Amino acid sequence: MSQYVGIDVSKANLDVAILSGDSHSFLNTESGWAELGEMLSKLQPTCIVLEATGGYEKGVFLQLLGLGLPVVRANPRQVRDFAKATGVLAKTDQLDAQVLARYAQAINPEIRQIKGDDKLRALVSRRRQFLEIQTQEKNRAQQKQEPEIHQDIEETLIWVKEKLSKLDKQIEAVLSVSPLAECLRSVTGVGRVAAATLMAELPELGRISGKEIAALAGLAPYNCDSGQYRGKRRIFGGRRTVRTCWC
Repeated sequence: MSQYVGIDVSKANLDVAILSGDSHSFLNTESGWAELGEMLSKLQPTCIVLEATGGYEKGVFLQLLGLGLPVVRANPRQVRDFAKATGVLAKTDQLDAQVLARYAQAINPEIRQIKGDDKLRALVSRRRQFLEIQTQEKNRAQQKQEPEIHQDIEETLIWVKEKLSKLDKQIEAVLSVSPLAECLRSVTGVGRVAAATLMAELPELGRISGKEIAALAGLAPYNCDSGQYRGKRRIFGGRRTVRTCWC
């Protein structure tokens, strides 16, 4: 009998729903991941779905992946749209887990046992965070400020610049020993940042078709037609961090 499992992830807990009706709760800690992994290994589910929740799902996802379980991280927007389409408007942790289990059964998402470079992903993510801080501080510097505040902003910008320089060196050290990075950077227009982002955020690159990669990156044009009307093709969805990276 096929078993479908949904896991709602929060900072502290993992709420688990099995489509057959059982529900469980575990701590979102290493011990909790181990207990959950042991339970699911015995269950041998057809598909396990959890949402990408800003990184809180990373530990349990890697734990289940390491056990060879069929686990998928789903796009939260798609799951929410599915919930609304099936008439589920309320939102609680256990309800969300049940929706994820039903989503697993109805959609049966493709399971890709592809693991990216965790260190590189962390460095790229941290670099992006500092770039956001830099942009915010530069915008504040253009506003009328008290001299003390303006001085503090300038000092913050210097600190951020130093942090970015350090991160760039760390990223370069990872790329310098990677054959894939060398291949990517041989393409005109692909520099250190683009190569690192592709490797970190798009580990499927080279393992699935070009059309699938374009969709994952959010660069695939989608039809907007109805009857005799032919609308403009527009890109939609995908991984924004990949789509917006540059050089």
